[in-house]
Amino acid sequence: MSYGSSIRLLLGNVVHAADVIWARRLRRRPHFLPVLLLFVTWQCNRRCSMCGVSRIPSPLNEPELSLEEYVAVFRSARRLGTRLMLVSGGEALTRGAMLFDLIASAREHGIATHLCTNGGLVTDETAERLQECGTQSISVSLESPDSAINDRIRGAGSHRQAIEALGRFQRLAPRVHLGINCTITSLNFRGVANMVPFAESLGVHQIKFAPVHVNLLHHHKEAGDFGELLFQEAQWPELRAEMRALSAAVRKTRLLATSPYFINRIPGSPRERRLAACYAGYSACAMDPYGYISPCPDIATTLSVRQRPLDAWWQSEEFDALRRQVDACDCRCWDALFAEMSLRMGANSLWDGFWRTLRSFTFYYGKSQP
Repeated sequence: MSYGSSIRLLLGNVVHAADVIWARRLRRRPHFLPVLLLFVTWQCNRRCSMCGVSRIPSPLNEPELSLEEYVAVFRSARRLGTRLMLVSGGEALTRGAMLFDLIASAREHGIATHLCTNGGLVTDETAERLQECGTQSISVSLESPDSAINDRIRGAGSHRQAIEALGRFQRLAPRVHLGINCTITSLNFRGVANMVPFAESLGVHQIKFAPVHVNLLHHHKEAGDFGELLFQEAQWPELRAEMRALSAAVRKTRLLATSPYFINRIPGSPRERRLAACYAGYSACAMDPYGYISPCPDIATTLSVRQRPLDAWWQSEEFDALRRQVDACDCRCWDALFAEMSLRMGANSLWDGFWRTLRSFTFYYGKSQP
């Protein structure tokens, strides 16, 4: 990406961000859709203990979206000024070669792609093709420097496979920015600050933390099925101390990391209500594997891109009604996208959030494509 292109992209994102902030505060419809959150499948090669994706019901007699349908979505997204697409699942790589074509099409429509993966299906060919099709950044799930703790949460062999995946990307896809996603649970919170130097040693560019949560993609899972992952009240003092240590570690690291402001809010009581005004449905739109769109995965809808184009729904009264649900929601949400974004928009962290946003820009858009 040329210097001039980078400046134009940055200025465009500033305009979009201003539009989103004022739309949320004035309770009006935003003109743009900055981020498209795509869950391209509910299929997964793992059954991680904190994840409820396998419990999500699939609609009867409806196939997952085809490549042609995704191309139509990207055309709509371009009309809305979408610049970034976050691709997840399930495990997105279970969709095979179609995923590479999907990412290439998004790039042709001016949309950068960030892919989340557990790393278990990453081969040499996969790493090379993800770079060739234009993937800008990839995050791999990793829960601890200790393989035994990680594998207890994510399954046998998951620690080794995640580290091998990162190594493959570094060797075979050097233009792709790399990150780690870490879920903080009662099994791995002790010494979790050690994940920061561990991530540095692995040569990644970013590390993101979020606590285990029972809503969003996991709300179909019974609370009792989370077992020992959830924090007990007796653990809160120790959790607060660990989060202070983690906050100090991310302030010192060269890596792009979750904001200390977000981390310091993690030890709060689960009886507390929403952390901040939520920007779901203003800054981003979520779409499931079958084309149903909503502000966030917690809000079930019948709005489908198979019925109307994405831009028509985004600017519709029906989606405005969903935004009003977001405005009224008081869930203490820990979504890695919306919760931290919402906290950054607050007065207490806006300046810090500004500089972190600039660094995020480099991570998601910075490397040139062939």
